[in-house]
Amino acid sequence: MAVCALALAACSGGLVQPSRAPPRQPAPVESHAHKPPAGHEQPPAVEPATPPQPAAVAGDDLWQSLPAQFSLPDAARIEVRRELEWLENNPKYLNKVATSAAPYLHYVAGELARRGMPGELALLPIIESGYNPTVKSPYGAAGLWQFMSGTSNKLGLGLSPWFDGRLDVIQSTDAALQYLAALQQRFDGDWLLAVAAYNAGWGTIERAVVKQRRNSKAIDLWSLDVSRETRELVARLLALAIVVREPARHGLSLPALPNAPSFERVSLRGPTDLRALARELNIDDATFRALNPGWRRQHTGPKVHADVLVPVSKAAAARQLVARLPPSPVPTLVAESTGKPTTSGKTHTVKAGDSLWTIARRYHLNVDRLAAANGLKPSSVLQPGQKIALGASSRPARSANAAKPAKATKAAKSARAQSYAVREGDSLWTIARQFKVTVKDLQRWNRLKAKQDLQPGQPLIVSPPP
Repeated sequence: MAVCALALAACSGGLVQPSRAPPRQPAPVESHAHKPPAGHEQPPAVEPATPPQPAAVAGDDLWQSLPAQFSLPDAARIEVRRELEWLENNPKYLNKVATSAAPYLHYVAGELARRGMPGELALLPIIESGYNPTVKSPYGAAGLWQFMSGTSNKLGLGLSPWFDGRLDVIQSTDAALQYLAALQQRFDGDWLLAVAAYNAGWGTIERAVVKQRRNSKAIDLWSLDVSRETRELVARLLALAIVVREPARHGLSLPALPNAPSFERVSLRGPTDLRALARELNIDDATFRALNPGWRRQHTGPKVHADVLVPVSKAAAARQLVARLPPSPVPTLVAESTGKPTTSGKTHTVKAGDSLWTIARRYHLNVDRLAAANGLKPSSVLQPGQKIALGASSRPARSANAAKPAKATKAAKSARAQSYAVREGDSLWTIARQFKVTVKDLQRWNRLKAKQDLQPGQPLIVSPPP
């Protein structure tokens, strides 16, 4: 199975850190993103490389073989015991996330083995996203590893109207593992501190370490003055590793998972209609989209060099097909907010002093729509050399329509107050984790009592009401 990788600088003076989302509990998942201190350089941009085949994990059942890669230190902590008890009392949750991990776990575990990193990190996406690469939080984090859009740019992940690298299984996994390795190096080889910094931001953990050293105190994770959310995330990771190592001992079971690749990468030769490609290969839409969530539309757009993932059983046929497949016409993008056609493929290369406001003014665009089309906020700081897609924006409303932006803002707020129908096996904790909110938020928005049971089909508000 061929893979692609993006290099990430790991020097202590140039460590990139993701943007932080608002804190929530008890299941923090995507708040790993702070801006680096002034004076810290960003990692140099490099061309993607194709690493060798990831090391195989021995054994027929991946769940049974994965513990051979485990190397994090045991932690006889009350925090770990609490998380372990929760897992023991919620077997349906474990079965659900174990099933969701099936298409991706072998690849992630193989990459960890190839890089000599702890196998327990393959369980981190369970906490981050439930191993669902299409998950997007109300705060903007996305993908298996829940990267914010600002982080996506800093780590070199592609982001355009056509493609979102945060959702791409291979690119996001490579970026996450590079970042975790850099954090481990920064914190003197301590993987628990690296995982904590992935959640809270390395600046937060580094300040806690400096404080402990100043007071001549221990600097292990459990001795640091860090948030409850960060402690719980690390404890949950360790508890999951305990269960995967010996599920029967804890009254649990994991669905057997073949210890073999589930997909292969196929390189396309030009602009491609992805729906037509999947249809020609007789791959159902749900399967194709689960392997290729990074493609935001059913087309690769004007990009000449692009890759897709296909089931292993379809790889040979896919390579034969793309070898003779002519480039497909690039469709005209339509601005989602206006329905007006726009010119696709046009970009602006950021120069020193540029901002989204100055770029929008130069091209007669609406700054809010320009930001949204690039997965950014209007106030986002741009980096020289960064590409800004111009195609999915439109001219700003004229004075006669001055009231429309306010209406759009109100509609956007209303849309965020989305509803979720409770499923069998759900709990407030699992729902809070899925939508990146806190249990207390769910209780407040839905007027629920602390220990109130949920019923299948029960509607819940899962994002802030307008």
